[in-house]
Amino acid sequence: MLRVSLRAPIASLALAMTSWTMADSPLLHEQVSHGQRLNLEDNARHAQVLGALVYTDVTIEADASPLSTMLRWLEDAIGVQIVLRAEDADADRPITLQIEQQPALTTLEFMLDQCGPFDDWTWQLRRGVVEIGPKSRLAASSALELRVYPILDLLTVSPDYGPAPGLDMERALTQNQETGTTVGSIVASPKERVASKSPEETGRTLATLLTEIIEPEQWSTAGGPAQLRYHRGALIVRAPDFVHRQINGYAFAPARPRSVAPRRVEYRSGRTLIGR
Repeated sequence: MLRVSLRAPIASLALAMTSWTMADSPLLHEQVSHGQRLNLEDNARHAQVLGALVYTDVTIEADASPLSTMLRWLEDAIGVQIVLRAEDADADRPITLQIEQQPALTTLEFMLDQCGPFDDWTWQLRRGVVEIGPKSRLAASSALELRVYPILDLLTVSPDYGPAPGLDMERALTQNQETGTTVGSIVASPKERVASKSPEETGRTLATLLTEIIEPEQWSTAGGPAQLRYHRGALIVRAPDFVHRQINGYAFAPARPRSVAPRRVEYRSGRTLIGR
């Protein structure tokens, strides 16, 4: 049984695109510029899709219903196509849920939790639809997207003026008994200067850290398909959508019905937190 509550027609969306330049690499610049033009078109559609997932609240009661049936119910509820990227047998996986007035995206992730080992199945936005399935299927080479994240502002190193000389208070208080003057200099030797990391070193460290905490098994360093490289103040990432959104979210806001208050959306550890 499925009961659906649709708050209001989906209205306007807000796009916040990131600007960047890669003039030093014409081939890469051409590839990324082409990808950016495609992303502009996809972003408009994806904002509508994500808005339907975030702002449509549904109530579902299901007892061992086939996954394919549950997905069709959800498609009808939110008006968005959901594509299953999995084996034919996976369509018959039994889903048991009892959810009342929760966002459709939260409901979808509860379904995915029952489809395989924890954190093995997920969803992503691609070509204007929602794709779900095992991460190994969603990370097919044809689904990898090239994106550039400017991070130079995050790598700014504070000026290091070197250690300031200290004051030797014990020496300052020790006076010559005959003259009443201070014995020796009260300025202590400065401590050894600590070398700071350059932006390049910090950028490479950040790139390594990201591959360790975000989908570690998906990166080429672990035998996966995704690639990440730091280059002149930017992270160049070739990965599926479900990896990209954990790095920097989406470059657009979910399309929101006019009469509904904005909801906070955060992507953490492969799952989505939606705050009201």
